[in-house]
Amino acid sequence: MNRKQLNNKVTELFDEETLSSLKKFSDYIDSQKPDIIVLIARKAICLFDLFNYLGINRPQGEIVSDRVLDLEVEYFRDKRVIVVDDTLILGTTLKAIKEKLTDYDVDFQIATFCVDKDNWQKELIIPDYIENYYTSQKLLDFCIILVKAFSLVSIHI
Repeated sequence: MNRKQLNNKVTELFDEETLSSLKKFSDYIDSQKPDIIVLIARKAICLFDLFNYLGINRPQGEIVSDRVLDLEVEYFRDKRVIVVDDTLILGTTLKAIKEKLTDYDVDFQIATFCVDKDNWQKELIIPDYIENYYTSQKLLDFCIILVKAFSLVSIHI
């Protein structure tokens, strides 16, 4: 399968509404002109990789995994930081990240592609930007499609 066929196969997994939301989400992140984009968990990292296959421009900025926050947070000072999560279910992970960055006086914002409106604990965290509010089932369906897309891409790398 050539690259164009792979792009088409990956794109076909997503409905038009989701593709439009993914583009809008990417555009929002890019509009913030971040110096650093912190991606939460491997799924968010894979989602950014999928942008290339979906014809969506990836936001500009240094892309790092949230694992770097376990190391030296001083690096983030005096930089525009955006923390990106593809899915927020309860909010515990983002709450911990927010506390750590706040403790180090880092200027940051949090952007989430979708939140689980059935389980999200708003008292834990309210992201600065939310693209979609999904039911638990719709969020699960989205995650299944992501995994299918990841598997297509990883087979052909």
